[in-house]
Amino acid sequence: MFRDYPIELLDEERIICSTIINEDNFSILTTKKLITLKSGRLSLGSCINATDKLYGKFKSKTKDFSLGSVELEMAKF
Repeated sequence: MFRDYPIELLDEERIICSTIINEDNFSILTTKKLITLKSGRLSLGSCINATDKLYGKFKSKTKDFSLGSVELEMAKF
């Protein structure tokens, strides 16, 4: 799944977990950053000083999944 995206890990950086919704929506949490593909748009940022913005509605009867939102303090890697 991730082979189509330019995701590079730094020395000693490890993947902690990932959430895959479909080919256009996933998130990868590493020991250094959060990498997200949302509606086909790839972004990444440091998890330091990240702020929770929205969890979404988990028990929707009309939607297959819920997207949360985290605001990242962008950093260079």
